Amino acid sequence: MSSTRPATSSRPVAGVGRQQAAGRDHPQDADGSLALPRGQRLDEADAVIAFLNDHGPSVGLPTLRAEFPDLARAELQDLLGCYRHLWLAEHPRELCELHWHVPGSVWAMDFTEVRQWIDGRCRYVFAVRDLASGM
Repeated sequence: MSSTRPATSSRPVAGVGRQQAAGRDHPQDADGSLALPRGQRLDEADAVIAFLNDHGPSVGLPTLRAEFPDLARAELQDLLGCYRHLWLAEHPRELCELHWHVPGSVWAMDFTEVRQWIDGRCRYVFAVRDLASGM
């Protein structure tokens, strides 16, 4: 997935602010950075989010652990879960469905071999269904 935001953006994928991404407002540390729960720095979270923006939501936890060895597995898992949730909200799947209204216009057929004999003499089934009528 290619991101339109620069890699240095501190904004997570769905436009949530830095403090909102942390879950709540946090006081600033002595160096001026905001701490995330469990001691995670926002700069580290920003780096993970930037990596996910560049590589997409299909990145697995082992890849993140290799890329960010100083972060705890649980923190990476939390960031990945949040990122995937927000990504899915921004990229809904469009489902298409077909309906046939005229009986006899579209048929579905299937030919298969069954494990047990049918009536002791047939091992094959040929099923035909009219999709419009449901029969």
